[in-house]
Amino acid sequence: MDLQANQTPRKLTFNQRRKLSQVMGQYESMLVGLYASVKDVGEMRTPGEKLTQNLDFKKKLLSYHERFRLRLIELDLMLPAFEQAEKNAISSAEMIVAGQPRADVRHWIERYRGSIFFGLELDTQNVIFDCYQWGEKVQGALNR
Repeated sequence: MDLQANQTPRKLTFNQRRKLSQVMGQYESMLVGLYASVKDVGEMRTPGEKLTQNLDFKKKLLSYHERFRLRLIELDLMLPAFEQAEKNAISSAEMIVAGQPRADVRHWIERYRGSIFFGLELDTQNVIFDCYQWGEKVQGALNR
């Protein structure tokens, strides 16, 4: 569905902008958790960690994406800026393949997150979420 062709620029109400910011924050927390769970071989301790595959992380990332998308639709927060951001983000997620180093998996998760959040942030009229604290949040998750 081509949202940009079918809709004129939309202005969310203050409460909708606040809700969108909350939803983006919740989604970012999910992505931080996913990023932190992608451990290098030397850091793996539990059998569950040792059995994970790169494609498990890709599947989870795409599942998270679909949940985020549906949540935006459910709350009537879907914006035309999401369509282009989604295309770029999905292309980053598709770069996660079997056999690549876990550092590369983390890199593509980070690129995915940047594509979706900064793509949405281009809609300066509606998006008030602070996209620049990712590194601090990731370090906090990794240090737990």
